[in-house]
Amino acid sequence: MIATILTTVRRSSLGQRLGRLTASQLTEVERYVAVFVGLAR
Repeated sequence: MIATILTTVRRSSLGQRLGRLTASQLTEVERYVAVFVGLAR
């Protein structure tokens, strides 16, 4: 997964769900977001 832009959207703007993340995948995403916003290295 590659993410270069982090943004927020309203739930009402979201469409159909494309898939699901496992717990380990979600942990990895959270770690990358923390690095992206400067909370971790």
